[in-house]
Amino acid sequence: MIGRRTIRTIHLKKLLALTAIASGMAFANPAVSATISPFVTGGQDATQEDYKDYLVGFTVEGIAACGGALINGKWILTAKHCTPIWYQTNGDLNATVRVYQGLAAYDNDDLVYEGPAVSYREWNIADQYAYREDVSKFVVAPMLRELLKVEELTGYTEVLWNFGDTELNDDIVLIELSEQIPHNDTVTLPFPKVLEEHYSPESWEDFQSSLNQQAGNEYLFMGWGSDRENGADPDTLQKVQLQVNEPELNVACHYTAFVGSNMNVYDCDFDVTNPSHGFRSTFVDYTITGSAFTETRGLLAYTGTGPGDSGTGLISPDGELFGVVSRGDSVPDDQGEYRTSFSSTLWYADWFKQQINSLSTPSMLSSIEVEEGVHSPEFRVAIQNVSNSEQLIAPYLSSNNFFVLEENHCPSLLGSYETCELTIVSNLGNDYLTEGDSHSATLTLNSETDLPVLVAVASEGDDDRDEDITPPTGDSGSSGGSSFSFLWLLGLVSALALRRKF
Repeated sequence: MIGRRTIRTIHLKKLLALTAIASGMAFANPAVSATISPFVTGGQDATQEDYKDYLVGFTVEGIAACGGALINGKWILTAKHCTPIWYQTNGDLNATVRVYQGLAAYDNDDLVYEGPAVSYREWNIADQYAYREDVSKFVVAPMLRELLKVEELTGYTEVLWNFGDTELNDDIVLIELSEQIPHNDTVTLPFPKVLEEHYSPESWEDFQSSLNQQAGNEYLFMGWGSDRENGADPDTLQKVQLQVNEPELNVACHYTAFVGSNMNVYDCDFDVTNPSHGFRSTFVDYTITGSAFTETRGLLAYTGTGPGDSGTGLISPDGELFGVVSRGDSVPDDQGEYRTSFSSTLWYADWFKQQINSLSTPSMLSSIEVEEGVHSPEFRVAIQNVSNSEQLIAPYLSSNNFFVLEENHCPSLLGSYETCELTIVSNLGNDYLTEGDSHSATLTLNSETDLPVLVAVASEGDDDRDEDITPPTGDSGSSGGSSFSFLWLLGLVSALALRRKF
């Protein structure tokens, strides 16, 4: 171990929430201490339903405060400029790293990790640039030539663009913590179908859908950057709708066809090979763009990310992490548009597998209720194999009438970078749960990974108690109405989660 993690008791009213915050500037100066200045531009308060606990805020003492994405509880994926050694290959940050969870971050009660960390950056920037160029030239271009049947046409133009060949355009880093942070949710790293081995599109629509993203895709962004318009200072995590302007991998394409002396232009989903069109000659032009960034804008005018959102993720509704905030416009254009450049995760799959080299799963599955009633939470367990080898998945739920493993969409061997999902349902008998009731079980995925499962109703006053927790007597698997300390239960779940093997 490289240090000790400190966990504070989380207040019930915050319920394991976690926040994404940011450095003091849209593109942080690593030599300048950052001031935490919440608010995305034109945002609204995020709710507990919006929030996933892989969203984290962290500080590097004396350097910066940024947002990030928690992967497998032990890694934070963020912007490289959020670290003080961002021009080095990797190394100890030589500073205390503090990680926070909660809709209202940076409260002492939201501090879940305090200790050292190690920073890892990707390979040499020239190699990363060459990889994007290889994808354009040797994967996408041949696929297009085959799909568009350019060998049957009289001519075509192929233009390859590759943006991002400087140090500033390699703005992704992994921070490794000394111990795991308990978490319920899993963020996954997408891998586009177009890059899958042996993939061959059957149509232009099939090809377009195989790309990582499309212009026009919308995302709910959540962060703690300051509002560029009014400098407001909210007391909770903010959310705003973003739309993709330019994806990191994009193909523009059109046909030019001649009938007699007339020239017509068609999109590339048009079948120019049909002889009934009577085309005298046909040309195709396409441009492949491979960029280090995905560029977005606010869906509404005068909305977007703000100063302080560095490192915060562009995450889809199903938890796919497409990029992290690198930089953004300091002023809007004439249409009130604020643009943000997200460093794309698309180009880093091999490096992620090399560094993380494990299954990425939740560390626990818990639902702590504050009111009595019939509570039947459903747990959807996302799993990703972030390693270079197949991983065994053999889910087993310890005997417990309260929980049922309802769906298993995981293969017995999960391939490299593949994802799958399990579903656990609870309280099928619709039991009424009273104050202090609790039910627990263990979900075993394989010999390396056990996940504690807990549903409980808090005892009155537990949300403000920070004293040492002592275990109750008796079996903690199911309280059956006995008044177990909620804090003891939460401590038990956290302890079990931290005993997971890596």
